[in-house]
Amino acid sequence: MHYERTVDTTPVYNNTNSIHMASLYPKAYFNNNVDIKRTSAFIIMPFAAQFDEVHIAIKHALEAQPLNFECRRGDDFKEPHIINTILAGIAESEYIIVDLTGANANVFYELGLAHCIKDIDKVILISQDVESIPFDVNQFRCISYSNSKDGLEYVCNEIIETICDPKNIIRVDIEGETTKLDKKIFGERKFLYSMTFKCLHYGHDGIKLSVEYVRHGAHGPNVDMEGHGFFLGEEEREVKLKYIPWNLIFLESNEEAQSASLLLERKKN
Repeated sequence: MHYERTVDTTPVYNNTNSIHMASLYPKAYFNNNVDIKRTSAFIIMPFAAQFDEVHIAIKHALEAQPLNFECRRGDDFKEPHIINTILAGIAESEYIIVDLTGANANVFYELGLAHCIKDIDKVILISQDVESIPFDVNQFRCISYSNSKDGLEYVCNEIIETICDPKNIIRVDIEGETTKLDKKIFGERKFLYSMTFKCLHYGHDGIKLSVEYVRHGAHGPNVDMEGHGFFLGEEEREVKLKYIPWNLIFLESNEEAQSASLLLERKKN
């Protein structure tokens, strides 16, 4: 990845410089327990004009429905140092999308950092020339695409489908007062549970919500279970659900339309 610098980068070996560089060392940075921003993605690719259309296409696709993600690249940040930008993007984002086209050395370095701190399903590889990918990295799934209208549409759809694995993620769009989930989910004591979402209040940046549960048994009547209520929004984006090993994540709300978008995500063992 090529970075343009307008300052003298000649090393100055003094105590102040040593302290500054230590704070930019990846191990020290990641040890600060940076909070991960749910429903966010960071794109790693060369900062070159030939990648602008790829960057814009992926960003627009992820920020639109069904994901409504926040999607950024290194040049979208305003950190004082480019290394701060890269480390913050990798540490704080839920998903990392890495374009290996051109075998750029900085891209591979940043991929190595991502592999060290992210789960395998959170790092998505793409490339226009998969044949040039080194052996060690070639063991991982990589989405091959062409830099054309059809190629960009394809890679964006593949990224979305990779993130929206229906076994682990369910999008929930709620409208009005009551929305019933059209799926039953396996949960406690090997029962299936259905859910009804009741939105008590829609706000500009959050909602007040209650969830009601019904337990479905193979041999016996359905049982209404105790529900719970909570706030979801920009400040508190995620809540653990009862009875089932899934979390509920806030995406966005529309006060005027009396609607909101949420994600159900299966918790990892």
